Amino acid sequence: MGGLDMPGLTALLIVFKLWMGAIVGSVVTSLAYRSRRNKALVIRGALFGAAAYLLASSAASWLGSWTGAHETAVSYAGSCAAALLAGASPRVKSVS
Repeated sequence: MGGLDMPGLTALLIVFKLWMGAIVGSVVTSLAYRSRRNKALVIRGALFGAAAYLLASSAASWLGSWTGAHETAVSYAGSCAAALLAGASPRVKSVS
């Protein structure tokens, strides 16, 4: 019989969630840090966004009630926050 088995479907969902998080992360980073946007910053935002989307999605599905029903919103919010943190740079101003 054709079709996906359970491990194959699980892997497909994980790849899809990582892809969605990478898209959200790269778009948020590109829009939030337009003045200093470069390829490395967008890639870092995409990686942070992908990881946060997958983590938030997993956490929301394990928790019940409201977060489980709003898994997508929780995942997008986590991905956006991580992308913004990816672009934050701790610049220390020297006192002269």
